[in-house]
Amino acid sequence: MSLPLNIILFIVGLILIVKGGDYFVTASVNIAKKSKIPSVIIGATIVSFATVLPEFIVSTVASIQGVFDLAIGNAVGSMIANTALICGLSIAFMPIGINRGSVYKYLILIVGVLFLAISGINRQLDLFEAIVLLIVFIIFFVLSIVDAIKQMKISRFQKEEKNDEKTCQISIFWTIIYFIVGASAIAFGAMTLVNTATNISKFIGISDEFIGLTIVALGTSLPELTTTLIAIRKKECALGYGNIVGANILNLTLILGVTGLIAKGGVPFSNETLFFTIPMLLVCIFLFLLPLLFKSKTYRWQGIGLLALYVVYVTILIISASLDGIFG
Repeated sequence: MSLPLNIILFIVGLILIVKGGDYFVTASVNIAKKSKIPSVIIGATIVSFATVLPEFIVSTVASIQGVFDLAIGNAVGSMIANTALICGLSIAFMPIGINRGSVYKYLILIVGVLFLAISGINRQLDLFEAIVLLIVFIIFFVLSIVDAIKQMKISRFQKEEKNDEKTCQISIFWTIIYFIVGASAIAFGAMTLVNTATNISKFIGISDEFIGLTIVALGTSLPELTTTLIAIRKKECALGYGNIVGANILNLTLILGVTGLIAKGGVPFSNETLFFTIPMLLVCIFLFLLPLLFKSKTYRWQGIGLLALYVVYVTILIISASLDGIFG
């Protein structure tokens, strides 16, 4: 299969994942609403998973196929893109104050990233560390539901319930169609994306990890980017920040945890992951979160700094790939 055809199929796979995710989430939310589950609980569960669905499916498929560099690169690269590019863009345009009520999310993310860095001491993500990440995911999931219930009791979410009535107007028949089409599109799109990404890396002579850290990571982060741009336009950037923090936690705990679980012998970390990608992730996370923890607000210089970091990150990756791996 030629390089141009692989590129076309790669784009098709990406579109299938994103659109399939839309249909899948629409159907899931409609099923939940018809089951009389409160909107806030749906938001804390189904909707919170919606934006990381592309990363989850791609990394899982890549792990099953044994392409672990692509799986790890996709998850970690998405976290860097979410934080440095998407949050950087949002903060640079509209720095705002943040409610400290969800500070547990920031702490979980910081502890999780530090745990990932420490796990690099043995140069791999082993089964025990994967299980720890999945336990952290369960803790985060439970805390999110508890927090959502607490918010529901305070505000009753009358406005949200009214706005969601339109979703419930979708018939059961079309809900099932949306669910099947969405799930099928995600599965087929993920397999296509992984296979063509691997082929493209071989054609160009670059690593699966580079493809995962850049093109695949940015592509699967499109839902987060779209959500954040809409939040900027509607001047609701706090929603965008919460979405990014939640997505990063799921990337870190659920996706990397499942990847490590599938690779029972452990997922090896490359030199690039150990000495460049994870340190860059740490810098991005701390630059984003520390002002929020200590000052409860963001600053324009913070957003500009994050965007500059992303430019530096991508530039070094491109130079490394062109020189056949500075880190390897």
